[in-house]
Amino acid sequence: MPKITTEEIYALALIAGIEIGEDRADTIAARLGSVLEAIDEIPSDALASAEPAITFAPYEAADE
Repeated sequence: MPKITTEEIYALALIAGIEIGEDRADTIAARLGSVLEAIDEIPSDALASAEPAITFAPYEAADE
């Protein structure tokens, strides 16, 4: 996977409505790049048979 750039981090932050500085963007790019590299190391056949984990339940509003 190609390295994620600071410009891509700025674009993602803009979409999310978040303002970030250059130092913060560099840090995020480095950390996210490390995560993406680790994900790339997972064999695709291991991912194909994995079931998604349910980590939350939908919010149900209380009757008023």
